[in-house]
Amino acid sequence: MTADAWIPITVAAALFQTWRTALQQKLRGALSVNAAAFVRFLYGAPFAALFMSAWALATGEAPPAPHAWFLALCAAGGLAQIVGTLLLIRSFGSRNFAVGTAYS
Repeated sequence: MTADAWIPITVAAALFQTWRTALQQKLRGALSVNAAAFVRFLYGAPFAALFMSAWALATGEAPPAPHAWFLALCAAGGLAQIVGTLLLIRSFGSRNFAVGTAYS
């Protein structure tokens, strides 16, 4: 990978994040705020498991056993992500997509 590979990777990440946010705004019209946020995590969980499995296969190692502090930090980070997503989707209802995305 070249040193300049981060440029197209960053642009692609921004594009996909904007696309995901636009889809969540569209879901907001058909679902409640909580359901629209839950969809994000429901579809993300299999990808997380897939990436973890791919890493384990590529390295030949099992992931280390999580400690209590690690699990607490994961829970806090997950809760913050859920609350942030709920607030982002809620902001779409009172403003428009550009304002909601700017707040995020």
